[in-house]
Amino acid sequence: MAAALFTQLSHLTAVPGLHFDEAWQGLYAWRIASEAGFWPMSAMNGYTAPTLHYLLAGVFQVFDPSLAALRGTFAALNFAALGIWVYILRARSGDRAATWFAALWALLPLFVHQHRFYIEVTGFFALCFSLSALGAHLWRKYPRAAPALI
Repeated sequence: MAAALFTQLSHLTAVPGLHFDEAWQGLYAWRIASEAGFWPMSAMNGYTAPTLHYLLAGVFQVFDPSLAALRGTFAALNFAALGIWVYILRARSGDRAATWFAALWALLPLFVHQHRFYIEVTGFFALCFSLSALGAHLWRKYPRAAPALI
């Protein structure tokens, strides 16, 4: 987990360089945070929602709007997803599987740098997918606690 934290946060604002989409997303979030009455229902494309832009707008209101705040927010979401997967894997497969998964996650460039680019498409995906898997895991572990579907 320490290696994953290191790879998520080291050289946060330098590697990779600023990407156009990333800059657009930061400016869009800043508009949400700073312009009265600006409540968009779509993001850069018609198929993307501004969910993360609203989250980032809140972060920009607490911290200064910056590339570090933008990338740090999504690194935190990515790290939270990793923590959920490690919990699930430890519960279902043991420490060895969880350790290997965390090591691969920490070193796989997709998870290290992907969250720094395609924020509105994949920035939230890993967290939502891990929360869905956690729900399925808990449902299976505690079937009586799950509400009746009928």
